[in-house]
Amino acid sequence: MLTAESGELALQQLATNDVWVLFTDQRMPGMSGIDLLETTSQRYPEVVRVIVSAYSDTPRILDALRRGHAHE
Repeated sequence: MLTAESGELALQQLATNDVWVLFTDQRMPGMSGIDLLETTSQRYPEVVRVIVSAYSDTPRILDALRRGHAHE
């Protein structure tokens, strides 16, 4: 299992490791989890993407699901 403290560090992990599933929080330092999912879906479409959050930002999360950036 790999961990990263920010979206930018997660992208570095994705670039240098075989990752099959990405779990991200919606809110984190730097880029948002939704932005991380969008970038990941473009660069690494084979990675399963899951977002979790303690915050309710329903419109943004639903948009990410509709656009295929995260799995429901």
